[in-house]
Amino acid sequence: MSDFERETRTTTTVETPPSDSVTYVRSGSGAGPWILAAVVAVIAIIAVVWMMNSRTAPTNSEISAAMDQSRAAGYVEGASTALSNVPPQTTLPAPSVDTGSVVASQQAAADARAAAERAANSAQSAANSASANTNTDVSTNTTP
Repeated sequence: MSDFERETRTTTTVETPPSDSVTYVRSGSGAGPWILAAVVAVIAIIAVVWMMNSRTAPTNSEISAAMDQSRAAGYVEGASTALSNVPPQTTLPAPSVDTGSVVASQQAAADARAAAERAANSAQSAANSASANTNTDVSTNTTP
């Protein structure tokens, strides 16, 4: 008898026949649960192999569209950061300061503000052109 099997023996004596009869009742686990576990394991391995092989790689056009969208989002974010760093108004210095330097600083501030607005406009147009040429099947990349 193996270590995995259990055996219960019951002896029954019947008085009518002249001989004694012995009945052996065998109970315990057989190979059924092990076979079921093996079938489940094989199905799981087949499912994992199928999932790993059914993936499709993105095409070059999908990668290019995602990069364009990411680049346009970066331009917009950079332009908005540049605009937020520009002061809304320049303050005039005290009258004792040379008026030539005041005019030069005002002109420099105006030039910086204009450059930031141009950067924002070009970033917005790049974002618009990137979003107009995208495929709807391509996943989008958003920048927080």
